[in-house]
Amino acid sequence: MIENIVIIIENKKGEILLLKRSAYEKWYPKKWCFVAEKLKKGEMPDECFKRGIFEETGIKDCQKIEKKDSYIVKDGKFKRKIYPYRCKINYNKIKINHEHSDYKWVTIDKIFALDIARPIESQLKIFYGI
Repeated sequence: MIENIVIIIENKKGEILLLKRSAYEKWYPKKWCFVAEKLKKGEMPDECFKRGIFEETGIKDCQKIEKKDSYIVKDGKFKRKIYPYRCKINYNKIKINHEHSDYKWVTIDKIFALDIARPIESQLKIFYGI
């Protein structure tokens, strides 16, 4: 089973960070998504959180971190165990990596107007009841 962390990042205005997946990515190319990272062998979710958030956004510290219980999703022929996180930061400047082509800060009500990756819906339900 594949294990991933998925992170919702909020800024001080309450906007949520979305990353646009590169056209060359295997999973959800050109779709808007949250920060997500696959756990390495032997890596704990909290370690993956720190590594993943830095690798995908350049963020080194969060003001508040919230975790929820893990859950299983079926993604095509794969099963994934997801460790959901939410964190808050006090700035808006992000440094995306090669897996992404763009980023934007949006309010929750604007997310569904975008071409989003399916896993976003689960995360929104967990943290916001949407």
